[in-house]
Amino acid sequence: MEDILKDLSFTCIEFSFYAREQVKMEYWFGAILRSRFLNKADEVTDEHGVSLRTIINTLPLPENHFMYKRWKGGFPKGFVFDCSDIPYDHPGFTLEANKIYEIRLYLIGNCKKYSDLYINATRCMLEEGFGHIPLNIIDVVRKGTFGFPKYNFKQEQDNLFVEFITPVNLVHIQNLSVNGYQGKLNNFPSFYQLMRSVAYRLLSLEILYTTHADGLTSHDDFEAMVETYIQEAIYPTLVQANLRLEKRHSTPKGSSNQLSIFEGYIGHMAFRNVPTHYFPILDFASSLNIGNDINYGLGTFRVNFNIPY
Repeated sequence: MEDILKDLSFTCIEFSFYAREQVKMEYWFGAILRSRFLNKADEVTDEHGVSLRTIINTLPLPENHFMYKRWKGGFPKGFVFDCSDIPYDHPGFTLEANKIYEIRLYLIGNCKKYSDLYINATRCMLEEGFGHIPLNIIDVVRKGTFGFPKYNFKQEQDNLFVEFITPVNLVHIQNLSVNGYQGKLNNFPSFYQLMRSVAYRLLSLEILYTTHADGLTSHDDFEAMVETYIQEAIYPTLVQANLRLEKRHSTPKGSSNQLSIFEGYIGHMAFRNVPTHYFPILDFASSLNIGNDINYGLGTFRVNFNIPY
């Protein structure tokens, strides 16, 4: 699977900004970012008059592709906002006056060709501000394009530390079926489930946003590749865990005053006997978030290797 994913990359763009007055809102920062960004994505257009939002929502596959019918109702989008540096202040967030904050935008694969549109939409969003208070942009920095890191490990297994920074939801918690394997584990985010989610996500992004997904001709091929790749994910031993289920509140939709609730786990897990060939893919995936509802800041995780236990 690494051979297929070796050409997958992402481009990082960093925005730094501050507010002249305190901004305090009782909603998840990512939920505010989502509604503001998509509004501006409707207004920003390319040279043909096509809006960025239309580009984002257009499935980039021909109708005869084996995944077209599966994804035509919804597919992984080619960008991720990382707003994990914005402090959570239950039930929302607070931006202190004149304090500098940063958010990062990751554009996946060939989505980088739309980077100017994404930058313009994000600039307009920040300049309009949150809570009727404009934000002052300090800088917009294109940090570069990054592929899979290269490691030279001296052993086939090692220790792994995984930290969930913003709520991570690897299955549908509210619709959990106790008939499934994960349901019988009380939805505990095991290493196997983590690797399965990472493999599915990255292979999907490879198909959608690169031209190098050779060797896959059917959904059965897709499933078989994932299952073969994660076979060794059942062997690592959990040696430490500190997790809590947390909620984040979205903004009201339309005329409804009912708030959507996002749930996921925050905390950390540590494993030993982890196959080291999984480390580069985990390192790469940690910039692109994992789980459900992740394009606007949920599902942020980090990994560290070679930690003694």
